[in-house]
Amino acid sequence: MAEEKRHNIGDLLWSHAEDLWFVFVQELRRIFHDKGVVTIFVVAVLAYPILYPFIYYHEAVTDLPIAVIDACHSQHSREYIRKLDATREVKTAYECVNMMRRSSSTTGGKCTA
Repeated sequence: MAEEKRHNIGDLLWSHAEDLWFVFVQELRRIFHDKGVVTIFVVAVLAYPILYPFIYYHEAVTDLPIAVIDACHSQHSREYIRKLDATREVKTAYECVNMMRRSSSTTGGKCTA
């Protein structure tokens, strides 16, 4: 009897899986036979990546002045500061030796670290 139940449960699960697959295939057919839906899918896929950057272009942070504290004074830290300054988002406005030198009088109150 227990073996018969397992067999029936397996058949039941398989039957539900077949029904789910049938519904999935039917819905895909309906989607791709509707010209309006296909047009929206194609237009959205092509237009969204093109229009999205233009919408937010002016809201992006560019040339944000920062103060860099270089306590290491190594070649790697100087190279890192150069690479940081080369980015579009930030501008190295001040380079300080330590935290004590980074005061509002040093930076003129123009940027904070």
